[in-house]
Amino acid sequence: MRLIPLLTGVGLLSGLAIVAVAWMAQTGGQSSTARSAAPVNEWEDLVPPGIFDWVPERVTDAMLADPDFIAKVEASDRATRPELAQVTFRLPGYMVPLDYDGTEVRRFLLVPNAGQCIHQPPPPINQTVLVEADPPVPMRDLFVPIDVTGTLFVEEATTDLAASGYRLQASKVQLYRVPGEEAYIDDVPTLSAEDLLRDPHEGDPAFEAGGDQATLPEQ
Repeated sequence: MRLIPLLTGVGLLSGLAIVAVAWMAQTGGQSSTARSAAPVNEWEDLVPPGIFDWVPERVTDAMLADPDFIAKVEASDRATRPELAQVTFRLPGYMVPLDYDGTEVRRFLLVPNAGQCIHQPPPPINQTVLVEADPPVPMRDLFVPIDVTGTLFVEEATTDLAASGYRLQASKVQLYRVPGEEAYIDDVPTLSAEDLLRDPHEGDPAFEAGGDQATLPEQ
């Protein structure tokens, strides 16, 4: 997954995480059912076109200290696309469980980068999707990509972990099979909440200086 922050280095200035996943329309490693499913959407599709065109190429310290500039950025971060209401939408990303019983999850956040909302800051609401699954689906590791298909609703919601700008009523939730890594995905276990919320890099000196963020691969 390719993360393109428009603005970086400022706590409130989250910017827009545009995730390029068009390559995932390829069918390598997927079943015939997946190949006949809805086309894969990109995270960029959730953002109104041109919403950040007003941001200059060079952002100065003076701009970052300007309350009006910050307010415009935050407003752009909240912009959604009403025309997507009740369309069939298929989106790959990472699970952040909200409502679960054991290893079965009924509600979760779908985010573009692994670990967001728990080990990383949450993305903007137009890059955060609240997923409702009935029947519930297996809980997955924060760093394992999944593929969700369902009916999209354009509505804001506030959860204990983050706010979302969209809701997806899931009809299908499956592991995303990265070409060449099918054996690994086949062996991915379901997890308990305790295992899931534990930082997988805890105690690893390579990540103690700030950590790293897993993303869907780019081709």
